[in-house]
Amino acid sequence: MAQWLQRHGMRDPCCLSDQAKQHPDIPLCVFSEFIEAFAAIDLRPAQFSALLMIAENPGHNQSEIAASLGIQRANFVSFIEKLGVRGLIERRAIDGRSYALHLTPAGEDLLARART
Repeated sequence: MAQWLQRHGMRDPCCLSDQAKQHPDIPLCVFSEFIEAFAAIDLRPAQFSALLMIAENPGHNQSEIAASLGIQRANFVSFIEKLGVRGLIERRAIDGRSYALHLTPAGEDLLARART
């Protein structure tokens, strides 16, 4: 995604909304290239967002990460479990009901690959 943005004169996704006003096909192009590029590393946009959020907020609980991503807590549990099964994240018990989220070394490596 970063390469596509650079090729089209954009520095980061934050400028996308301004660019989209001038070129309505840009969001679709970015999203399509994003999916295609990340398919090679078996990563979906929502998974990338979650990994990025967890990396930037290590130790935050599942509810906080879910809320920041706009995902309902009930849906987020199974979503996070799938990342855990892949060995990308680790859930550490905070108390009897809450878990802190952290990237594993494999999660850090995948996120680094996705960012390039």
